[in-house]
Amino acid sequence: MASLLIVVYDPNVSRKKMLADLDYLESRTAEENAKGLDIFISPPLFSTSGTKKGIFNT
Repeated sequence: MASLLIVVYDPNVSRKKMLADLDYLESRTAEENAKGLDIFISPPLFSTSGTKKGIFNT
């Protein structure tokens, strides 16, 4: 199975609740869900290539 990557920006629910919901789906183990969940308070302003994104696009 492909690795899991879930990225959440400015969540309205706790990490614990998100993990409980993912675990409920039973599509991956609880350990895989915990490893694959990344939470950020604000979205990044730069892409991985280093180019500006979002409000900085001109």
